[in-house]
Amino acid sequence: MDNTQTENSVAQNSIAENSVAQNSIAENSVAQNSVAQNSVAQNSVAQNSVAQNSVATGDGKTHILYLNHVSQISGAEQSLRALLWQFRRADMDIDPVLALPGGGP
Repeated sequence: MDNTQTENSVAQNSIAENSVAQNSIAENSVAQNSVAQNSVAQNSVAQNSVAQNSVATGDGKTHILYLNHVSQISGAEQSLRALLWQFRRADMDIDPVLALPGGGP
């Protein structure tokens, strides 16, 4: 094989590698766009759900359910109680509800 044939072969390999790289970039871009579109669609669904909930109750507040796995008060429960109290003091448009697995204090 002479130098010209070797250079042509190297050039063809380089073109093929660039083409593969461009295809890979294009596929990644399509996948990222698909993920972004799905994320936007999910956010839209979540916003619609929140809007429907506010409309359904008629009070315009955002209802937030806090779940706790115990009925006893310890450090985490004290922090949660302080947070809920601050929501009420700040007169925010939030209606916090706490659910416990039994009788609470």
